[in-house]
Amino acid sequence: MGVSSFSFDGVSTTSYGIAVTQVNAYAAPQRSRDIVSVPGRNGDIVFDNGRYENIIVSYDCAVINTDGDLDDFREQLMSRTNYVQIIDSYHPDEYRLGFPVAGMIPSMEVMTKVGKFRVAFNCKPQRFIVMITPIVPIDNRSGSGSVSLTHTNPTLFPAKPLIRVKGSGTLGINNDTITIAANSLSYIDIDCDVQDSRCGATNANQYISLSGDSYPELAPGSNSISVGPGLYYELRNPRWWKL
Repeated sequence: MGVSSFSFDGVSTTSYGIAVTQVNAYAAPQRSRDIVSVPGRNGDIVFDNGRYENIIVSYDCAVINTDGDLDDFREQLMSRTNYVQIIDSYHPDEYRLGFPVAGMIPSMEVMTKVGKFRVAFNCKPQRFIVMITPIVPIDNRSGSGSVSLTHTNPTLFPAKPLIRVKGSGTLGINNDTITIAANSLSYIDIDCDVQDSRCGATNANQYISLSGDSYPELAPGSNSISVGPGLYYELRNPRWWKL
């Protein structure tokens, strides 16, 4: 596999002569639950909050190339204040979303003259699957009827995709329907995770209406998609994930 490494927000440790010597990236996140004890009743009552908690992922690093600018690496790292994409050579087909925590304090081992330090990220619980094969978009803007297709979620968890549409019409996802009103925007990105619709920096929520109370999800297994006439549909990122 060569020298182990990781990248955050496109910045790779290999560019700075840094190798990863140990990683804590295999622990499972904790399920969020409320435990209630009731007087006179044996056992506790468990209320599941329907979510997993964030997890700390850390990388033990060593400077293997003294030509690398460690100060610049530290500034690149600590300048990130929100979630960024993290990919490592241990899981090249997955990525996490996290932000750096604590400081980076390198130490020098006198005998080996190797600088060592730890980088820790506060990460969302999901390990998202990198899309290897893009999903072909459906352009039904000149069609006279609906086009049906299927998305297969390969995981055990419901996913909240990022969808791009153009034009106007109806989009069916399983039992949910999204109606896109006539608009002059070049595209609309529908983010089912943050439940927001935009065209770049322009808010597009006024052009979107939902049949349900929230944006749809892609359930584990087979998902039925229906692209109505007048509409272009692209699954930008299904956000399949596992723990």
